[in-house]
Formats: sequence, structure tokens, C-alpha cells
Amino acid sequence: MSLAIVAATTDKKGLSAVDSLTLQLTSVFQILGEQSANKNNDFTNYFTKYFANLSHTNNMPAFVRYITLSAYKEENMAWFKDHEQELKDFQKWINDTKRDF
Repeated sequence: MSLAIVAATTDKKGLSAVDSLTLQLTSVFQILGEQSANKNNDFTNYFTKYFANLSHTNNMPAFVRYITLSAYKEENMAWFKDHEQELKDFQKWINDTKRDF
């Protein structure tokens, strides 16, 4: 898992902290999804599959901007202003993607 996190940003220069985290979380969510593909329990169904599905969409940048809003408020607010459609797409994905136990 830790190698996947490092590999997600290897050879990528000049990334902001948020962009780096986006790549890292995408990698982690995808790996967790693959590892739990054959498991059927509440945690896997509610969390792992949901975030694995998210990692395969174009919504990861908006998601990471949202969860890091308090840490990088100015940068993220500027991004949201310039990427209104991405934020709307992320909100639509949240509304359309249900989590089940």
C-alpha cells in the first residue's frame, strides 16, 4: 500500500499538496477496491466499494478539494470558482451513488 502511494506521485514535479493527495487517494481507493472485490461485509459494502467507485470517476479532484477545504481554503475556493462544473458533477455523483449495507 505504501509503495502505491509513493508510486502515485513518482516523476510528477510541481504538484500542489492537494494535487498530490488526489493522486495518492485515487491510488489507495483503487487498491482497496481490488483487494475487497470478493468480500461482502458492511464495511466493504458501505465504504470501500463507494470510494473505489469514486476513484474511477473524474470527481476525485473535487472530492479532495472538498475534504481539504479547511486546510487549503484559499486555494480550494479559487479552484471551486474556476471549476464550477466539476463541483456540480461531484454533487450529482454523490446524489446518484447510493451506499448499501
